[in-house]
Amino acid sequence: CIRYMPHEKCLELMVNSHVLLLIVATEGAKTSGIVTGKLFEYLFSGKPILAIAPKENIAANIVQLAKAGIVVSSNEEAIKNAITELYEKWAKGKLVATTEMAEINKYNRKVLTRKLAEILEKVTQ
Repeated sequence: CIRYMPHEKCLELMVNSHVLLLIVATEGAKTSGIVTGKLFEYLFSGKPILAIAPKENIAANIVQLAKAGIVVSSNEEAIKNAITELYEKWAKGKLVATTEMAEINKYNRKVLTRKLAEILEKVTQ
């Protein structure tokens, strides 16, 4: 069991990992819009992501658009195959993120803040 640790330590462990696991709830229709802050930290880390999420989930969509990893449903066989694929790439020294930085940069806080400021400027004119 890993106990509470400061956020900086969590980030350090994250960037020293080979693969990052993102689990999104799969029950109910309300999960399609779930996006956690963790996803964006994962994206900016440059590490491959194994996302276990419904295919219609926005987080799954972002991972796919950014080419940041593998998205599978909560199906046991799909998860096993994804882990095997990631392991084999790791064993061959070919486990690298093939991310689309242009897609990932859309979620940069500075970019989003600039867009919000532009909208507020238009609304207040």
